[in-house]
Parts: sequence; structure tokens; C-alpha cells
Amino acid sequence: MMTALAGCGADSGNPRQTNGDATDTTTTNPDVTGDFTGDQDVITGCPGVDDPGGDADGDGLINGIEDRNANCVFEPLLGETDPADEDTDDDRIKDGDEDINGNGIYEPEKGEFDPNNSDSNGNGVPDGQEPGALICTGDLLDAIVATPAQFSGSNMAMPKGYTINQHQAAAAATFTNNADGSFGFIVKTDATSSNAEQENSQSLVKVAQAGNLPTVTFSKLFKTPEDPPLWDKLQFIPQDLRVTGVRAQIVFSYGAGSPNASSATKDPATLRDQIVSAISGQAVTTGESAAACDRIRVYWIAQLRGDNSLITSGILTCATNFDANEALQFAYEDLLSGTIVAPGNYNPVDFKCEDMIPQSEAGKVDFLWVIDNSGSMADEQNNVAVTAQKFMQTLAASEVDWRLGVTTTESYGIAGGLPLGTPLDHDELLDQATGLRGVGFLTPTDVDATALFTQYVTFDQGCLKTDSNGTPIAPEDSNVCGFGWEEGLESGAVVLERTLIETRASHKLRADSKRIVIWVSDEEVQAVKLDNKIDSIGSSDPRWPGIIGGYISRYKALSAIGFAIVGDVGNEFGGVCQGLPATGSAIVGAQYGQSYVEVANATEGAVGIICNDDLQDTIDAIIRVAIAMASEYQLVGYPISSSIRVAVDGHVIPRSHTSGWNYDVTTNSIVFFGVNITLESRISVAYLMWVRQDG
Repeated sequence: MMTALAGCGADSGNPRQTNGDATDTTTTNPDVTGDFTGDQDVITGCPGVDDPGGDADGDGLINGIEDRNANCVFEPLLGETDPADEDTDDDRIKDGDEDINGNGIYEPEKGEFDPNNSDSNGNGVPDGQEPGALICTGDLLDAIVATPAQFSGSNMAMPKGYTINQHQAAAAATFTNNADGSFGFIVKTDATSSNAEQENSQSLVKVAQAGNLPTVTFSKLFKTPEDPPLWDKLQFIPQDLRVTGVRAQIVFSYGAGSPNASSATKDPATLRDQIVSAISGQAVTTGESAAACDRIRVYWIAQLRGDNSLITSGILTCATNFDANEALQFAYEDLLSGTIVAPGNYNPVDFKCEDMIPQSEAGKVDFLWVIDNSGSMADEQNNVAVTAQKFMQTLAASEVDWRLGVTTTESYGIAGGLPLGTPLDHDELLDQATGLRGVGFLTPTDVDATALFTQYVTFDQGCLKTDSNGTPIAPEDSNVCGFGWEEGLESGAVVLERTLIETRASHKLRADSKRIVIWVSDEEVQAVKLDNKIDSIGSSDPRWPGIIGGYISRYKALSAIGFAIVGDVGNEFGGVCQGLPATGSAIVGAQYGQSYVEVANATEGAVGIICNDDLQDTIDAIIRVAIAMASEYQLVGYPISSSIRVAVDGHVIPRSHTSGWNYDVTTNSIVFFGVNITLESRISVAYLMWVRQDG
């Protein structure tokens, strides 16, 4: 079909004719508009649409794209759209919102709608009633601001409101949003190894040595993309975006009793400058400032690229500011994901719109907490227990079918492994067949689940532990009467193996669940304390690989993912934990839980530090990762997370930790919280992606 455009000139019978000439053939420029279609694209005889660079109908597509051959005739068979009609196919979506990148080409593989077909996918539902019509629109390309950080060899997809300063000598950039009190940085250094964990540790040590001691509340090794099955649905990712690295949540605490006790408070802008100076070895002073506080939260990511450059990025603010602002939290999570940072020759101009199939049932997750019940653990157990209410609320809001069990670091004794014939009958809550405490696995139907979890972590009736002078080291009935040979790795494996074959439903590990093990201990496992020593033999000992490799193999065979809340490397090496004393009571301090760390990393888990009175951040992060492991809503593309939009059943869904969606980079998936999704629901997701643009 051909339709003459309204208002086109008709003298001499040529709709494009002006003064008898079809085109201005006297010009010396064969491509007047610069769109590579030649001089004949100059429309001179169609009032209202004769400017090829204009947009006569206001649909977001320029006239020269809609009437490509510039003949003032609407020719849909040639793929043209009507430059005099904002909605060519009358599907209630403007042409420019269907052809998102405005190139005049229908690209269904990107998720575009066809501006010449009111039912692009032929499913009987008009495009205007598809959920994607709400989010897969032309303004998707305006969702973020591309911000070059040229001296760090990077481009950043920043939310609006940030200003940026470049620092050539430091190979860095700093960025600031004064309105929300956020101060960020990106710095490039040359790696000396291919070990991202080691390189990141060196950066943190530099920061500590410069006078700001970090408390790493959560740390996770990663690679992009992750191995199957975590990123099963990913179709493509550019080679330059394939990196290894470390994601970390860090707190800098100041004031009496803190790791940085010499300063009562710190200005986060000043701290940001000091961090960049320490990492780069070059003094960076922006002159920016903010109100000082005694607790500063940092989301931090180190990415080791294929050219052996280490790109370290972070964003920080006062903890009270962060905790009170969910929108701000998402900006930090986006930086932590690493998706908003790319090499400098990449731009955020590609996009994807995809529909998702509702899942028939919620994903299943079985948690096993392995709690150290030795004499030094009363405070740490209480620190875990006080987080229960919040993480239970997070689980309740998720779409996850969860169950939660608790055991101790001496439950390996149910398999006859306790030394000296020490009995386990002091622990009346311990099930001798499976090693679970209490009634078995707690479930969402247990109205008192929070109270029961607290009991299983902290309570051992009749327990009264004393020091060598007979003085109680913890209140009576504390869960600290365990035998001193802590074997958290062995206990966790034994309990998983026993619950896997158990016949009682209340104590049985589900065959089709994701398995999450969380070890909480202030001591290294006894398995690596050989030669009658109280300290670990260390990873340099030739026996170490065999011991740790055996545990890694067992947990992988059980399809378990491990998370460790243990002691760090200690003050001497940039950590915050004091070492345990060689003799006497060990109430303060923690040994480096290296065995736990290695097993956690090898099973795709993460690590937190036990030498922290507030474990809420650590446990919240673990729970969120665990929930994401059960998500079935994986994306086919690698998104810039700050650009993601989600629609369900005709409604745009907000990003939220409690009543909306969030993105998880570990599984490259959308995770829903408090959203009613049925088998009849229609789910759409739209997002931007990085694309290489050389030259």
C-alpha cells in the first residue's frame, strides 16, 4: 500500500517537486543531511515533513527515517512509517517507542515492537496491551548518563545528579552527589598477578596503612560471567566485559572502642580522597567536604581486566544516611554489581526487552547454620540472634520456599568423631540422628520461627561455663558448653549428609532445594591444627591442599554453597580481628578462619568478619544472595543494572527490597519481593547494555 502524505506538493505531478526540481541537484554536497542516503533524501515538497531531521508528528522518529526514500509517500511494504502519524499501526504506542533506537529497522531480537504491526508477536494481544509497552520505550536510552573516567580507562553509567573530577596523575576519577551525601571513586592500577583477591587485599592494606582501618562486613569473589548454572540463560557478553574480581561491603568506624579509635569522626568526602590517595600512591585532594560521622559505609568492587589492569571503584556515605534511604542503597548496589563500569571504548547504547515465563512454584532454599558453641562464642551468638527478625522479614517478603536448620561445630560427634569419647548428651536440643537442633528445619509456617532460631543459636539448658578461676564467662544456659575441638566444616558436611538420607520430613534435606551453609566461628577448624598446635598449619603446608580440597569436594557433591562469618587476617595484615591468646580465656579476638574462607569461595559463597558487633549487614547480604540463588528469572543479556525496568500484569513494578523487584548480579536475575505473580502473569523486563564503539 502506498499513501500520499497529507500536504505534499502536487505541481507537475511530483510530490517532492519544488520549483520543478525533485532535489537540489546544484549542491556540491552529495549528502545534505549526513545520513548516508545521498542528496535525494532532502524532502522539499511536503509541508510539515520536508525537514528530514525534524519530527513532524512528534513520535520520536525523524522524518528522514520514516519516509526513507523521501518521495512523500507512506510505503509500509518498504518498512516505512508514516511521518504524519505518531502511531502508524494504531496500537496506542508511538512509533518512536516501538523503534527504540530510531534506526527505522524492526529488531524483534532486541524486543522491539513493530510500528507497522499492531500485534508484533502474533499472540492476539495488541502491542499497546503488552506489559513491555510500559517499559520498553524510547526513553529507555535516556535512563542513565554515560560518564567517562578517561584516566582510569573506563566509562561509567551514572545516575543523574553526580559531578565528576578527573585525576590524571592518580589514574583516577572522583564523583560526588552532594544532594544525597555520596562520594565515589574509580582508580586504575597495574596488577602484579592474576589473582584478583590478592590484588584487592593489597589495596585494602594500603588503605589501612594510611590510617583508615576497614571492616569488611561482606566479601565475595566473582567472575563475569559466572559459571553455569548461575548464568545459564546468558546469550552473549563482550570479551572485554569478562573479568574476575571482588565485591565487598566495608565499614569504617571511628571513636572509642572502634578500629579507628584515634579519630572520633570522619568526613566521608575526606575519607574518599584518602582512599584514592592510598591506592594510587598519588595525593588526591578534591576540596570537597561533608558532615563528619562515626560510621561510614562503603560499597566497593575490584575488577581485574584481561589487560591486567585492576579497576577499583567505591561509593561511600555516612551509615545513618545510607540506612534511611532505599533509593540511595540501590545506587550503591548498582556500583557493587560492576555492571555500571566498562572499558572506556564502551557506551551504554544497546538495549534488550524480554518477556519472562512465570514459574510454577517458588524456588526452594534450605539453610544450615553451623554455630560455634565453644566457650568464647556467647557474644557472637547473640550478635547473630539479633539479626534474625530482619532476615526473617526478608525471607517472608521473597518468593522463596525456605527452610532453616541450626547445628553446632561439635555435631560431627554424631558420626563418632569426637575425641576422648566426649559425649554430646549435654546438648538436649541436638537430634542425635541428624545433628539438627530443636524440631528440625524451621519453615515459613512456624509463627515463632524467629524465637526458635534465637533459641537454637544461643541456648543450651544447664550450661555454665567458667574460666580457670571458676568465674562464669557467659550467662547460665548459654550455648557455650561445646567441646573445644571446633570442626565447623566437618559438622556441616556430616549434618547435610545425614539430613539428605533422613526419612522424617521435619529433618530431611529436600532433594530439589538450593543448599546454603553458613558457618559462624571465631576459631580455625581443628582439622588444620596439627602437630599438637593451637594454630593452623597454614596454607603453605603441603598437607593443606589435601585437607581443604577434601572439604571442597564434599560440599560440591552436596550441591552446597558456603558462607563464612569468621576471623580475618588480623591487625598486622589490614584486618580488624585481634588474635586469640595462647593461653587462658579466649573471649576477645578470633583466629583467621582461612579454611572456611577457601571452602566458601570455592563453592561460590562469600565471607564476613565475625569481629564486628553488628552482623546485620553481613547476614542481610548473605540472605539476599541465597534468595537470588533460587530465582528462576535469569536475564538473557548482561544489563546495566541501573537502567532496568520491570512490568508485571500491566503495572510498572518499583525497585524495592520488600515490595517490588531487585537485580542480583551473582545469578544475573530479577528477584521479586512481595509481588503477586501467578502462572497467568505476564512479566517484561527492559534494560540497557554496553556495546563497544571504537573510533
